[in-house]
Amino acid sequence: VLSHSNAHALCAHPRNAPDDLIDAVAAGGGLVMATFVPHFVSQRSWNWVAPARDPFGKTPHGADERALRAERERVAGREPRATLADFCDHVDYLIARAGEDHVGIGSDFFGGPAPQGLGHVGRFPHLFAALLARGHSEERLVKIAGGNVLRAMREVAARGAELRVREAPRLGRIEDWDRAGTAGQ
Repeated sequence: VLSHSNAHALCAHPRNAPDDLIDAVAAGGGLVMATFVPHFVSQRSWNWVAPARDPFGKTPHGADERALRAERERVAGREPRATLADFCDHVDYLIARAGEDHVGIGSDFFGGPAPQGLGHVGRFPHLFAALLARGHSEERLVKIAGGNVLRAMREVAARGAELRVREAPRLGRIEDWDRAGTAGQ
């Protein structure tokens, strides 16, 4: 599960998922959960903030976020706002790429900015209305609203139960268990 990742093809934030990763996640039965983080949603927003971020798209360690934003506004003007429509574009893209069984929503209401129209949990009905208006069925929306992540969690729990019967718990780093590229098999 990519719990907070949008389509890199629509917004080149370094934490968004490129097409080959989206394809691999879907092929493995997983899902990509689109997030509301504005810099993951809007290329214009990402371009605005990127000069003040580290290579992973995060605020540099120890930096004052408010001071960085104030300096960006002084140099580049006000930040372009991501919108509900921009977010819906990511959902559309992910469904077209991975299929409706491999997409979810990982909103990330972390107290920071959100796209226009998605500022708080009370805006979810507006999100689903916008997706219905784009032609998505109610059945599909049930999947992306939580059905797909519940399916994935049930599958992980079932796999864990199978492994507990056959193997002792593994402690250590993944590198310790993946010497031959066989982790998780």
